Amino acid sequence: MVVIEARTLEGKTLREIGAELGIPHNTVLFHLQKTIRPAWRERTNRGVEQVLAKLDRCYRHAWQMLLEEAEGLSDEARAVSRPGSVGWLQLALDCLREEAKLLGLYSAKKAKVEEEEGFRIAGMSTEELDKKMMALILKKVKEQGGD
Repeated sequence: MVVIEARTLEGKTLREIGAELGIPHNTVLFHLQKTIRPAWRERTNRGVEQVLAKLDRCYRHAWQMLLEEAEGLSDEARAVSRPGSVGWLQLALDCLREEAKLLGLYSAKKAKVEEEEGFRIAGMSTEELDKKMMALILKKVKEQGGD
């Protein structure tokens, strides 16, 4: 299995892997589908789950610290912005933002592509290019004995 996985990651085809191991390519495919790819998915899922758990722990800690700082303060004092509180709140928001990115909750970024009409060569406008091409065509026609 280790050899099949390694050769697959090297970009080898099923037939190449099968020929190297002396087994049919269908057997290689079977092992990929039933053992190797599910293991890859499991490792990926486990990794994502671990990152989510760490983000959740960070988020909970930030909120806990924010609440502890606010505890015992009067309503007036709680209304005043404090650098520590802002920092804990920022950390909580950062955790939520990273979790949303990891889960794919942000929409894809849109890119604006501006197209010019026609095309340009070495900074020439379409009209300049047309004139230059026409001059070259006329020159070739004259060279070949045309009027």
